[in-house]
Amino acid sequence: MTTINLATLIEKSLPKARVLGQLDQLSVSGLCCDSRQVKKGDLFFALAGVSLDGARFVDQALKNGAVAVVTEKELSSEETVPLVVVKDGREALSRVSANFYQHPSSRLFAAAITGTNGKTTLCSLLSQSLALNTQAAVSSGTLGSFFWSSESGVKGKAEQLEIFNNTTPDPITINKTMVDGLEHSAEAFVAEVSSHGLMQMRTLGVH
Repeated sequence: MTTINLATLIEKSLPKARVLGQLDQLSVSGLCCDSRQVKKGDLFFALAGVSLDGARFVDQALKNGAVAVVTEKELSSEETVPLVVVKDGREALSRVSANFYQHPSSRLFAAAITGTNGKTTLCSLLSQSLALNTQAAVSSGTLGSFFWSSESGVKGKAEQLEIFNNTTPDPITINKTMVDGLEHSAEAFVAEVSSHGLMQMRTLGVH
């Protein structure tokens, strides 16, 4: 399990953030933006959505084990918890995710496919083409994440790693997908990126 000092992570990722509370003695073992999925040791991101505000679920996240909260506003909670107040929570999520997972895209050839139609087909074709030309790939998109092998006998074959709910998942999932790919010896990352995903900066830090 990866753990990182929270003060170091925030200083590196969000140097302009306003920190309320002490972070020096805290370690983070995971990131989460869904209070229902928070595990002990996670940093929770209270993001404002279209119909729901993550700030409403801070107490649930803390009860599930979150050690601190990243938020766009000061919050009142039943429990005392360090807060990291930022201007844009979604940008913060992308920047922290890239740093927490040690910038996996820097070790991969990365390609993003966007547009109204054909993203899934092109993502699969490009991933398979890379694998057939000796560059194993991991892909992310509507159908989930896949590892495309470049090894003899299974060259160009796809193995499903995860199933996603969105074409472009959250930055935590995107970075974790790249890490999974690296663990499978991938050299490339191919992603379907929706306009919604771009607007929410989900691929910020992937380059």
